[in-house]
Amino acid sequence: MKMNFYAAFQQNDKEMLPIDLVNGLSELVIKAKNNALEVDDYFIFAHHISRECYLITKTYDSDLVKRVNKTTLSVDEIKNVLGNDETLAFPSFLLIKDGIIGYACTQHGPRVRELEIYLSSKMNIEPPYKLRLGPLMRDVTKDDALDMEFIGRTTLRVESGSKLFSPLLRAAGVETIEEELLDGLEITIKPKRLRNISNMSKELIRNADDGHSDIHLKAKEYAADLLTDYYLSNKGHISANIYKSTNEEIAEEMDICFIKMKNVIMKSYKDFCEDE
Repeated sequence: MKMNFYAAFQQNDKEMLPIDLVNGLSELVIKAKNNALEVDDYFIFAHHISRECYLITKTYDSDLVKRVNKTTLSVDEIKNVLGNDETLAFPSFLLIKDGIIGYACTQHGPRVRELEIYLSSKMNIEPPYKLRLGPLMRDVTKDDALDMEFIGRTTLRVESGSKLFSPLLRAAGVETIEEELLDGLEITIKPKRLRNISNMSKELIRNADDGHSDIHLKAKEYAADLLTDYYLSNKGHISANIYKSTNEEIAEEMDICFIKMKNVIMKSYKDFCEDE
């Protein structure tokens, strides 16, 4: 599961303002027992896990929503219900740090668009303001990538106009090449689990020409850093992989990821606010 980072704020045509999501969720949702929101043919609701981490859940079961809204049903009981039946509801996980959120979706859990809908409704944001979640991005140069201490999976995108394009297709057995039908090719170098292929990937980076639109790396900048997605010559969404399973473990790992990546996240957040 991947956690992506976003700037969270309210905005109109003239200005952007901070929004206190922690206090809003606590007062307007959790304490008010105002957890559920009906969206189309399903429901979304939130519960507090620990510290600044919340469970955002999607369900098609209206009976579950009735149980969620009962004042006699505790948060722990709700979490137990969800944990015992994985087909009953689909979770995502929300971390809030001042004006920044980390959001990790399971396969069928609420997406970012649905999170925006949910928070916009529950925070009582009045027009003309709207809640906005802006992705925090990071641009990585060739020199940055060559300094990476650990590089794992590496994907090279080759544009149709590149000198490599036709030879690569022919090597794959394609003899009839109609370039006007194709935008490009993607080649992925996939290492064995936890193996460092930085030497191989750095050769690819050094020799990349203008016919490559981008190179996607899963890499670490420092030995103790997290394995993170980077995009060479193209801005990529700052993210971290989450490996834990229980709600409490996921909340703790999300918090640790934020702490370890804080310098990168805050720089991107500052750049984002200045651009806006």
